[in-house]
Amino acid sequence: MLIREATIDDAAAIAQVHVDSWRTAYNGIISADYLAKLDVGARAANWTRFFEQPDRNSIVYAAVNDDGSLVGFVSGGATRNPEYAYEAELYAIYLLSGYQGQGIGSRLVSEMANYFRRNGYRSFLLWVLEQNSAVGFYKRLGGQVFDRKELAIGEDKLVELAVGWESL
Repeated sequence: MLIREATIDDAAAIAQVHVDSWRTAYNGIISADYLAKLDVGARAANWTRFFEQPDRNSIVYAAVNDDGSLVGFVSGGATRNPEYAYEAELYAIYLLSGYQGQGIGSRLVSEMANYFRRNGYRSFLLWVLEQNSAVGFYKRLGGQVFDRKELAIGEDKLVELAVGWESL
């Protein structure tokens, strides 16, 4: 499995992984109707815009299998939550379900943590839905839940947890 910096050429594949991962990870958490309406084309357009107008304080890494197919990604950069004492933020991490449990997610988080270190960040946070099984994954990687907030996704009222690493 290759972990590499993603490029604009990866936008469509990232969008596909993004939507497919939402549909599996959030099945039973977010309404089936909302998940069915997720649009790969719209997500691809968003990712294309991201790569066309890069933010020098953020990056995306792709996990690519031996066949050259993108099977996961992680994005992160400067925190979007300055009210907390965390300098960086892991914005998103998604991995196709068939590739979970193989250490790829840990490698993606590690690559992002290395990026944070190289860019002078000393701590980072992420947000995860409370009902998402990934909460345990983040705790096993040393993250600590330090806050929670309510949010709405479609008609669903959910709780999102802030997980932080105070030291890289």
